[in-house]
Amino acid sequence: MIIVSDTSVITNLYQIGQLDILEELFSEIVIPQGVYEELEKLPEQKMQIDAINWITIRKIKDEARYFQLRKTLDRGESESIVLAIELRADALLIDEKKGRKIARESGVEVPGLLGVLWKQKLKA
Repeated sequence: MIIVSDTSVITNLYQIGQLDILEELFSEIVIPQGVYEELEKLPEQKMQIDAINWITIRKIKDEARYFQLRKTLDRGESESIVLAIELRADALLIDEKKGRKIARESGVEVPGLLGVLWKQKLKA
């Protein structure tokens, strides 16, 4: 199962001490380079991300699509959507409304943070 994540889901789960939920549910998360660099600006998340072996960092290839998305979304959101499409990901974890809409229109499943927490509750 391929799961791509944007910055917000990782930071929100980290802030409530529940980042490990992602590993429990998915075993591996892929983030684009842009998300890693956004996390890198937040010292606590960078230390955590660097230590986590179940998060993989990948670079996007479709720069044309990225620049098109970048007109309306930030770097992390744009790269996350492009990477999810490129990898044919099973889901994209993204919370921003506009990003979710664009991802869905591109055929990407988008559960968001609440969907992840709900899945964890059902699993428990």
